[in-house]
Amino acid sequence: MNTIYDYLKLNKDVSIDENPWNIMDNLLCAIMVYMDIEPFESEIKFNDLCKKIIDTPLSKITWLMAPKVKEVAEILVDSKRYEDMIAYDFVRIINDDTQFGVVTFMLSNVKVISFEGTDGTTIGWYENFRLAYQYPTVTQTLGIEYANNHIDDNENNVYLVGHSKGGNIAMCVLMEIGKKNEAVINAINFDGPGFMLEEFNSQKYKDISDKIINIFPQGSYIGSLLYNKTEITYVRSNQKSFYIHYPTSWEVEGNNFSPVEETKLSIYLNNLTTTGFDKVNRKETGKVFEAAFKGMDKDNNSKIKFSYRDLLNALNGTKRENLKAFALIR
Repeated sequence: MNTIYDYLKLNKDVSIDENPWNIMDNLLCAIMVYMDIEPFESEIKFNDLCKKIIDTPLSKITWLMAPKVKEVAEILVDSKRYEDMIAYDFVRIINDDTQFGVVTFMLSNVKVISFEGTDGTTIGWYENFRLAYQYPTVTQTLGIEYANNHIDDNENNVYLVGHSKGGNIAMCVLMEIGKKNEAVINAINFDGPGFMLEEFNSQKYKDISDKIINIFPQGSYIGSLLYNKTEITYVRSNQKSFYIHYPTSWEVEGNNFSPVEETKLSIYLNNLTTTGFDKVNRKETGKVFEAAFKGMDKDNNSKIKFSYRDLLNALNGTKRENLKAFALIR
């Protein structure tokens, strides 16, 4: 089964003129934002960036995607296809309020703003659950501010991309940047959660929904959460269980993904976190989750091997109707 790795190996020396920019190139950008290097502002050529990634040891708080970035960098370090691509304004913030990452890529007339998904920190996991009762989250707000500063009014060549939580941020940004969303070709969500009902039903979401592209693995655990548009492309993964979430495992045919049918598990999780969550008071849900996070007694900046059982134990004694809303972590 071919994956993004095979696409990159096959096309690393194929010019953009020969094989125009496509969704695989956007997926590359969504992966690269997980690079485990120091933030930077100034422009850096893509091949030089790959060398820097290869030469930088992985930090202690990194998670599974950062090693995948190294593997991609090793394939593309001398790439002809991306040799003229530049990266700039790489931002990474990890504190008690947020885990946020973003970088901008430019190649010819294409601009890609790529938002990072959840890394290995505790606060990164907290923010995933906050999508069920907060809008906007700190991370979403940071994404909106970044996009407003990096999209010009006269542009018409921008992609917003992200994997996992980053995909949610890409969609949120498209919804919240006003007329600047006219510069955006697509917001591409690689297995990221949707929105709460109020935001999903808003006019500003309806106005941009036709620009959203959703790519989820078959049996998606993450992208199926909360409300999203029904047009979703499901693809096969060469992994099992939670590891299907990683886009380096998704089946690729040429410049596209190989579509498959949605699974009962994805349907179940979507129903549970849409109509199921609608029955739970948002404010009370937030209180329960925040209490659960504090009960885990883990440093927000530390690496976490997330335990669903830890969270269930922290929720012991809460009201029955709130426990139903958290059944997704069983």
